[in-house]
Amino acid sequence: MANCTIHLLSLNPSMTPDTVVSKLKANANQNILIVGIPHGCVHKPHKLNIKELLSHEWHLFVLTAASSAPLQLNPEVEAHVKINVTIPKEQWNQLVNTSSKAPQDIPHQPSEWTE
Repeated sequence: MANCTIHLLSLNPSMTPDTVVSKLKANANQNILIVGIPHGCVHKPHKLNIKELLSHEWHLFVLTAASSAPLQLNPEVEAHVKINVTIPKEQWNQLVNTSSKAPQDIPHQPSEWTE
């Protein structure tokens, strides 16, 4: 198993997820494995961190290696939740091997899914 950290970020309306990701990737101490835009909870939290998770609209999901330096966040980040997780070593190896080849843009949800 490999240790990782999930970061959920809520942004000020003046900041875009793409801008934040560009700034995070510019920091060489960050080992960013995945970035994405969350589109809601798969299911609402029932017990843990309910108030923290439901009190914000989340604009950015970032998965980093647990050994990465803390995220250097701008004042435009209104809220930040950090969750330590472990993933199977096979998935870790795949993420590390593909993260350097990943496109610089954040994948957005297809337009036909946004209605």
